[in-house]
Amino acid sequence: MIKAVLFDYDGTLIDTNDIILHSLHTTCRDILNRELTGEEFFNMFGRVLEDQMNYLCADKEEELCARYLEIYWGKQDELVRPFNNLIEMLAQLKEKGIKTGIVSSKSMDGIERGLQDFGFAQYIDAVVSSDDTDVHKPNPIPLLIGAKKLSVEPGEILFVGDSPYDIEAGNVAGMKAALMNYTLFPESKFSGMQIDYRISDLIEVLDILEGKI
Repeated sequence: MIKAVLFDYDGTLIDTNDIILHSLHTTCRDILNRELTGEEFFNMFGRVLEDQMNYLCADKEEELCARYLEIYWGKQDELVRPFNNLIEMLAQLKEKGIKTGIVSSKSMDGIERGLQDFGFAQYIDAVVSSDDTDVHKPNPIPLLIGAKKLSVEPGEILFVGDSPYDIEAGNVAGMKAALMNYTLFPESKFSGMQIDYRISDLIEVLDILEGKI
């Protein structure tokens, strides 16, 4: 029986795909004077910012991070929005007594801004950000921290994400894993992983709990 649902943040609850793409491509042009390749993008996307920039150019990691954040925050209000049915889904989970949490490689500052800007802080029982641990998805530790914060066993948790790092972390943590069909990652990136559910809208999380999927 599922007693709690943990969610990834970027690309799962909040549509940050456009702003991340814009920020990465612009940062690469501005600092490295070249275009970001598709292969680089899929090897970086979904990881902690410092790891992404280190992957691009270790010698310029600090400069790349600073420029990325400058671009990101400058476009935040224009390009970031919640996915459909976010509030409705979370409100119904709360009514059902299902605990909820966020496990993300994003900083706590970024998550808190989204919680306040989009008005769903009251529905979230726990948050695990990049500030809480030195290891990140696909390592299962952030998810296990989330389970501990919620006081729920991993086997009683559904983890919803949009990246192969999410699904792999969920598999290793012993949680059920749901993949958002609006993921930017190609199917090949999920090869060999156990995807228990695939959903196209956040409201379908309720269908999972009710056994309709």
